[in-house]
Amino acid sequence: MKLFILLFPFLELFTLIELGDHIGSLNTLFYVLATFFGGLTLLKQQGLSMLKQAQAAQTGQPWISSRLLLDDMAIGFAAILLMIPGLLSDISALFILISPLRRKLASMLGQKAPEPTTFYDRKADKNFTVIEGEYEEKNRE
Repeated sequence: MKLFILLFPFLELFTLIELGDHIGSLNTLFYVLATFFGGLTLLKQQGLSMLKQAQAAQTGQPWISSRLLLDDMAIGFAAILLMIPGLLSDISALFILISPLRRKLASMLGQKAPEPTTFYDRKADKNFTVIEGEYEEKNRE
C-alpha cells in the first residue's frame, strides 16, 4: 500500500503523458481542465446539498438517513478525485459516482453497507420526557 501511494503521482503523470501522445497535448490540457472544473462544480453542489440537509435537520426534520450522509460524503470524495489531474483518479471517481459500483467497492474493501437507519431528534418529539435521577454503582462480590 505504501508503494502504491508513493508511485501514484508517477502513474498519474504517465497516464497523462500517454493520453497526450494519443489525443494530442492540447486535447489533454482541455481534458484536465474540464475534469477539474467538473469536480469543482460537483464539490460545490454536494457541499451546498449537505449544508441544506444539516440545516433542515436542525430546524425540525427529525430524520436523517446515515446511508444518505455516507453517499454524500462519497460523492464529495469523488469530486476531489476528479480535480486531481490524471486518468487513474478520474476512473476511481467514476467508480465512486456510480451508486451500485460504490456499494460493491465498499463491500470489497471490507466495509459493510450501512443499514438504512435514521437518527432520532428528541427535540422534535413532543412526547419525549426526561427522567432525572442519581445512581450508585455497587460491586458484585
